[in-house]
Amino acid sequence: MSDNVSANVLFHFTSSIDHLESILRDGFFPHYCPEYTLGPEDRRAASKGQPPASAIPMVCFCDLPLALIRKHHKLYGPYGIGLTKGWGLQHRVAPVIYTHLNAQTHRPVLQLAADEEAPPELRLLAAYVKPFRGRVWRNGRCRRRSVRFYDEREWRYVPAVDPRQIFLAWNAYNIITSPSGGGLSSGSRAKAHCLFLPGLFHT
Repeated sequence: MSDNVSANVLFHFTSSIDHLESILRDGFFPHYCPEYTLGPEDRRAASKGQPPASAIPMVCFCDLPLALIRKHHKLYGPYGIGLTKGWGLQHRVAPVIYTHLNAQTHRPVLQLAADEEAPPELRLLAAYVKPFRGRVWRNGRCRRRSVRFYDEREWRYVPAVDPRQIFLAWNAYNIITSPSGGGLSSGSRAKAHCLFLPGLFHT
């Protein structure tokens, strides 16, 4: 038995068998995910059960051994796919950076997320930072219990989109995710940001 606390596989879970079939057929397409930060606006929103201030385009994975994923797939869905960590490294998937209110990383990251004039690389870096613990917005509501995100050992892929679109305001997120909206996950724009699976041929 390995002594490693991490897995050699990155797992992605979903609540929909249709979504899993889509991944197997077409690969991973980044979707905008509403996510609470540690900023005062998001902390107030979470305490009132209101949506986060912004959403980030991403594909998420966890770096957990199979023996530890039960709680994870209860939250994110029972259908999963695993890919080698080598595949993730090759496709620029990276572990997130966890922070908390007393951490030195906390304020600089919030400033980067709010500054649309910041260099694109720094805005992208801010999109890879996540609270150590916090509330989750999922399926149109804020879950009551906080989650210790650090236990998820998350890796994510954030596409290098226009820096102004990395932290998409809630109102704009509602527009692109509406039936008539044109989100990142649709059309030819998504192809450039897709994570293709090994062994699949895409034109």
